[in-house]
Amino acid sequence: MESRTFLVYLSDSLIRYLGKSLPNKASRYEAFQYIIGKQKEKIDLDRDGGANVPFLAKVSDLAKRWNWSRNTVFSFLKTLQDEGLIEVKQCADGTLIHVVGIYTLMPRKAKINGNLFSSER
Repeated sequence: MESRTFLVYLSDSLIRYLGKSLPNKASRYEAFQYIIGKQKEKIDLDRDGGANVPFLAKVSDLAKRWNWSRNTVFSFLKTLQDEGLIEVKQCADGTLIHVVGIYTLMPRKAKINGNLFSSER
């Protein structure tokens, strides 16, 4: 599978928030990486880019994965939503999470001497 480059914009306050560690539990940064990874999976599965396709998660599964309480997971998701990084919607099957600020950088195509080639920058 072709490797893609992703770009996510973060505020200074969000970086400081994510950097705070929690004893014997997944860090906020690790949880954030997991969320970004799940969105990237959706993008990779969707031929049209998938950046606008939310992924389904269960708060209880996230709590177990990160060794957090359900309230901590809800609080974390709310903070990310308040920062404008994700959108969260409750549904019958769980929680739909959409990473708002994720973009796929496609390789640039250039034509030189009649040959088409791809260059990444």
